[in-house]
Amino acid sequence: TKVHQFVSEWLISGVKPTAPDGLEDGRLDAIEKYFNDVKPKLYKVGKKPASELVVWSSKHGYAGTLDAVLVDGDRRILVDWKTSKEFRKEYALQTAAYAAAWNEQHPRKLITERQVVRFMDDGTYAIKTYHDGMADFAGFLGALALYNWAHK
Repeated sequence: TKVHQFVSEWLISGVKPTAPDGLEDGRLDAIEKYFNDVKPKLYKVGKKPASELVVWSSKHGYAGTLDAVLVDGDRRILVDWKTSKEFRKEYALQTAAYAAAWNEQHPRKLITERQVVRFMDDGTYAIKTYHDGMADFAGFLGALALYNWAHK
């Protein structure tokens, strides 16, 4: 989405990019407030920025594109950007799946925290942190098994 592209470009360059056409002023304000308040720092895998990064699990047979991995001291924080009107329960499963795939690929650089950041059209943002990674990942694996069963 335009939000993902804008946020990713800002994280990678470190400079606020020109807003794309069609990005609502309220969401733009929310993103700017987030960057000013949080001062996010993008994690790098070697020299590659961990933004819009494809991750996969060979063990469980799935893949997806995570939005970003941020770094704060020793913490690696998987972040998913949203523009939805509410935090949805499935976000916990989605971020747990991304984190598990990342951790499978990078066992010495584990994700230590998962967040969803909502940029709202009223110019505000909200952050939800997920803590129960094992239970959330078990829920994801159950959903994956049901999907695979239904599509065999």
